[in-house]
Amino acid sequence: MLRTLSRTRSHPLPKRNSHRQTFILVTAINSPAYRQPKQSASKFRIPTEILDKIVEFAILTPSPASNVDPFPYIASFSLASHAFRQIALRRYLHHVVIRSRMHWDWLFRVISGQDSRTKGKGGSIDIQIFISKSSFLAFDLARLSTLTHLRELSMNLETEGLHTQHVFVTTMFKHLLTSTSNCSSSLVKLVLTSIPRIDISLLALIAKSLPLLSILHITATDQVDDYDWINGELCWCCIDDVLDCSFHSAIPEMFATPEAMATECATALLPLTNLRSLLLGVYLSDEGLRWKHILNCVQASAPPHLALEDCVSCYETYGLAVRHREEVASNIIASRLPSLEIISWHSYFNEVPSEGEVGLRRARKDEYVRRVNFEVSKDRKATRMVTT
Repeated sequence: MLRTLSRTRSHPLPKRNSHRQTFILVTAINSPAYRQPKQSASKFRIPTEILDKIVEFAILTPSPASNVDPFPYIASFSLASHAFRQIALRRYLHHVVIRSRMHWDWLFRVISGQDSRTKGKGGSIDIQIFISKSSFLAFDLARLSTLTHLRELSMNLETEGLHTQHVFVTTMFKHLLTSTSNCSSSLVKLVLTSIPRIDISLLALIAKSLPLLSILHITATDQVDDYDWINGELCWCCIDDVLDCSFHSAIPEMFATPEAMATECATALLPLTNLRSLLLGVYLSDEGLRWKHILNCVQASAPPHLALEDCVSCYETYGLAVRHREEVASNIIASRLPSLEIISWHSYFNEVPSEGEVGLRRARKDEYVRRVNFEVSKDRKATRMVTT
């Protein structure tokens, strides 16, 4: 027979939308007809696939972009048994987002402990996606040598400078590729964000170190873009502070023309014979465009905090010329890299501004807020893809 045990309350029941939910326990008592042998219960096993999905859902509960580590969501599950721990760690270590230096230190101890228990056959081998900031790893980059089966690496270099970025990237690759069994044959996607400068030596180093890359995304405009908006308005003084430590526009400071830039970049990337998607996150507009925008705002009596991408005057004056540069540079790179399918840049003129917009960057919230894409056809011509 079944007995229902309901929890009663002295106060009124919560409303329907309340987060506090009532619950009912159902248990079987004194019913020989429905009693099962004890040994049958021990034979019941939840399928591994279901357990795996449960852990996956728990790990995905906090956003990867948040500062919340998902491990507490599965900690008790991992302590239930050896099998449960293996499932939990496999899922947790598949996609790792380092949120602090202490987090990386703790995670490395978990990896080392797992390796010691499995005699080097588990733990770090399951890390396929690794996301971090350079400042979290700089104190001990040698630990990266444990990432032997890495498929995707994303690194934020916002704390690096013009003189330290090359040292950090060189050291990072050295430790990633130091062991005989390394990730050079498995790493297919590399993302470097907030890098102070995208130069030819950096591209050549990447192509030489990771020749099997199919996706390469590098952005140098992040820090400038992040300083655009302060409390809902543009902060030009803040922008001026960061311009001295980053090269957001390559012309004419680094390269005289877009043709020269594209030719040198393509030459440096020639070893990447599998490259399908390339993002060079720099503006092909002149470096002084921001200051010309301020002058236009003053002359037109426009609000001084008007975003450049919302400025109709700048679009009409400079937009077509910048788009021509992007097309020319894309065609040159596409003609030199046969495997390339998409090439992307950062642009202030990705969309035509219209009256009443409040900043495309804030409204769209895209991963690459000012990214313009060019699709490469079979005849190696680059055609701009319409933003949806």
